[in-house]
Amino acid sequence: MGERKIVDHLDIFEGENNVMITTTVSCGLELVDAVDDYIKQGFTVASSSSGGTNIQVYLVR
Repeated sequence: MGERKIVDHLDIFEGENNVMITTTVSCGLELVDAVDDYIKQGFTVASSSSGGTNIQVYLVR
């Protein structure tokens, strides 16, 4: 089971070996910092997508 949390303007779902981050385009810098933190923890970006004003990044370990 995973855990959902809101950090700043980021909606983050953390699973055992995966992370899904959802945010808006206006929070791009916060998203970059969060992704960088997860990469330092051993995660790799598996996919990213954007539509309208939303951005989603999916990371796996």
